[in-house]
Amino acid sequence: MHSLSQLLHLLQFSCKSLSSLKLLHAHLLSNGFLSNSSSHSTTSVSSLLITFYSSFNQPNSALSVLTSLPFPSLFLWNTLIKSQLKSNHPHTAVEFYHLMLQNGYQPDSYTYTFVLKACASAHDSKMGRLVHEDIKRRNFCNDLFISTALVDMYCKLGFVSDAREVFDSMKLIDIATWNAMIGGLSQNHCSIEALKVFKKMQMANQAPNFITVLNLFPSISHLSNLSLCKTIHCFSIKSCLLDFVFNGLIDSYGKCGSLEIAHKLFDEMSSIRNDVTWATIISGFVYNGFYTKSLELFDAMRISNVKLNQVAVLSALTATSETKNLQKACRHNGLVSEGKRVFNSIKNENKLVEHFACMIDLLGHVGKFDEVSKLINDMKKLEIRVDVSIWGAILGACKMHGNMKLGEIALREMEKLKPKNAAHYVVVSNLYAQNERWNEARKMREIMRLNELNKTPGCSWNGFFIIKDIIIKQIKKKKNYSNV
Repeated sequence: MHSLSQLLHLLQFSCKSLSSLKLLHAHLLSNGFLSNSSSHSTTSVSSLLITFYSSFNQPNSALSVLTSLPFPSLFLWNTLIKSQLKSNHPHTAVEFYHLMLQNGYQPDSYTYTFVLKACASAHDSKMGRLVHEDIKRRNFCNDLFISTALVDMYCKLGFVSDAREVFDSMKLIDIATWNAMIGGLSQNHCSIEALKVFKKMQMANQAPNFITVLNLFPSISHLSNLSLCKTIHCFSIKSCLLDFVFNGLIDSYGKCGSLEIAHKLFDEMSSIRNDVTWATIISGFVYNGFYTKSLELFDAMRISNVKLNQVAVLSALTATSETKNLQKACRHNGLVSEGKRVFNSIKNENKLVEHFACMIDLLGHVGKFDEVSKLINDMKKLEIRVDVSIWGAILGACKMHGNMKLGEIALREMEKLKPKNAAHYVVVSNLYAQNERWNEARKMREIMRLNELNKTPGCSWNGFFIIKDIIIKQIKKKKNYSNV
């Protein structure tokens, strides 16, 4: 018979499958190792069992470990809730919280911290507010960890004013709270407010850490403020944080349009740069429309034997797809070959809908519809949802090349996904007209009329700028402004 310490070791290091976990669990039960719910050893074993069952997506088995004990501790309930949250089952975590309350247990600060995170992950604002009311009722409002979790939850749910209200009412604020508030404001595009809170943090003599700096980058990028980006760059060097934030700096410089500085920083970090660094500089050049340079960098990344990640591949595919609009038809075959090379560099299990969308757009543009159909079938085999944007790209390509058969299929699929969109019918009506199938074209327009579908009128940016120039000339003429 194994000792308890041996079984704990087996549980921690040898349970690689669900079947081995169940076998060990049965052995623990049959030998009475889980009979005394108040002992420290039983709590340790039960906690591990709950964690492992949750990691194997077995929430009911995890719950049965707890309910099989006569008097399970609050620690085990917290472990159950936390393990569901870590296994990406936030709704189940909230359900187990309700079950805990029904069984007469009183939550502690750990319980609330886990449940608030679960509410944020589940996008359940109603439940989040109910938990907040419960926190007030049980006088946990002054708990630092709970208040920080509340700030984080409200920001992630998009209720920035509620997060700010909790933040401003806190008597004690630590670095985690500052970071939650600054990060939440940045992610919700409240860029000026995020910078104000950062200033307030410095005035409170709280030293920022690398997470603080990383949380500022979305605000800098949103404002496209190059001088601010340089300021944070200098601050990072002075605070010895540069090694932790240089990827974010490269991204922000790219978003601010300063590719020269971004590339210089990329070169300076050659000794510590990783796949994220490469992906960041590639996406920066794509963001600014330098597609050829981004593809050169992608090739350099491959030669450097750096692992290709999703962002790098998607950026390269986007660059290839976008370049087709800038090249003459005689160069399309080379671009398609380049796109295929990038696309085929991804393993099937790592392919995302965005990768397929770029490739389908590229192939459709040059009329390779057999290959488009093959990619659609590949998506279905990989159980990747073919969304309305992909069918829209196919429909646009069908109109360009007069492919009536595939265009009709695309319309039927788009009707299922977005039935009230008039633009689909207009494209197909025009496609019928191209093929001189006037009756079908009229039928499409009739369907639109009967269903009261109206296409939103188009708007030309050229027209906008012409009108803007006329307005400015009139203002100058009437008011004699030298500078409008």
